[in-house]
Amino acid sequence: MTTAVSSPTATAEVAVIPLSDIRRRGNVRQELGDVESLAESIRQHGVLTAVLVERRQNGGFELVAGFRRVAAAELAGLEHIPAVVRDPVESVQRVSDQLAENDDRCALTELDVAGAMQQMLDLGASTDDVAERLATSTDTIDRWRAVLALPAPLLTLVREGTVDVNDVVDLGELADDEGFVAAVVAEIRAGTGPRWAVSRVRQQHALAATAAASQAKLEKEGCPVVAAPRYDTVTGNSRMQRLGDGVKVSLRQHRKQPCHAAFISSRGEVAYVCTDRSRHAGEAGSGVLDLKAERAAKRAVVKELREVQPVRAAALKDALANSAIGTDEAVRHILTTALWDARAEELEDACALLDLAIPEAGWGVSRPLGVLVEHAGDDLGRLTTVVLAAQLARGERRLATQPPRTTDPHVANLHGALLDATGIHQLSDAERALIGERGLSQWSECRHLLPGATSVIREEAAEAS
Repeated sequence: MTTAVSSPTATAEVAVIPLSDIRRRGNVRQELGDVESLAESIRQHGVLTAVLVERRQNGGFELVAGFRRVAAAELAGLEHIPAVVRDPVESVQRVSDQLAENDDRCALTELDVAGAMQQMLDLGASTDDVAERLATSTDTIDRWRAVLALPAPLLTLVREGTVDVNDVVDLGELADDEGFVAAVVAEIRAGTGPRWAVSRVRQQHALAATAAASQAKLEKEGCPVVAAPRYDTVTGNSRMQRLGDGVKVSLRQHRKQPCHAAFISSRGEVAYVCTDRSRHAGEAGSGVLDLKAERAAKRAVVKELREVQPVRAAALKDALANSAIGTDEAVRHILTTALWDARAEELEDACALLDLAIPEAGWGVSRPLGVLVEHAGDDLGRLTTVVLAAQLARGERRLATQPPRTTDPHVANLHGALLDATGIHQLSDAERALIGERGLSQWSECRHLLPGATSVIREEAAEAS
């Protein structure tokens, strides 16, 4: 920080004086820095610049400027040092001179300057006088006084460069709470920003206070305290349930029960619970089912379903044997099931084949499926056309893309067989080769079941022989 200072002239002389006669106190620079390297320079070249001292009335000298040079000279083993010796000046002027000398040699830190400002004020200088000497504003002086009011641990962070002074200048209010300050400093050193660190610690302290109040309340009530469940959440099948939720019993009534307890939530609040909901099973208004009766009812349902399955299978068998399901109903069921089993992309391609527009509104497969279902209506013929379009789209996709061979390879064969049988498209040799490549392999145990497979297999056998 650059400072502008003024200093009245004072009677002075240059002399070599004993280091032991120099008293050192009130340095504006709080850290002397690397004295060892300066001491090595002094060993080689001596002290090139005299220090500034004032005569003391009772003998000896008061060091005004040159604290690092004096310390380095002692470290270098010197007994004397060159000095500019002057008559004493007022204390405020002495601090001002120290600022000027130190700032000329090595820029002072903001805290060094702030400390010097405070020294001047403590020595009786007015805020206006200090501002004039340092060529700054009174607002700046007031700001730095606020900085110096910060707790020592926060000032240490500023001095270390861990935080910027602007981030902590308003935190002087924390000075009276050492525990709070220590927690804030720990958060900052862990990488949290100063403002967020203060906010977090305040939240933590508020939470701790709330939890302590809750604990005191429960102790006064004589209510047992149990461990809080994870995320404060009690699952529906847990033996422990919250009062008013899993167990709908009033707090006044439940206090008398041996299953009455409470836990302190992650927000520090009291949550009353029943530790054994089975005690209220079947109790009117409790909302707790009789678990034994519930299990018995579930077992009865399972037994009924197990017994009715063979009866249902026998009914289906008789229906098939006696043609109880009409042809139209059977076909409609088969077609509808096939349509609902189709993939979304096949349904979209079917809409394209039928020149049906798919609306933008809606989600996923429901959009093309809804269009096709609406188009089919109750007409079995249109339903047949819709499902056929979906199956044709499926066959075309099998030929147009390269799916895994294990994924429905028969679709390619059936698609090609339909084209051949109907004559709606004359397959080229390349298309037939593609169907052979993407269809069932010649070793498939089902290949002989494909339409027209017998003649193809005979031709392949003849070629092989």
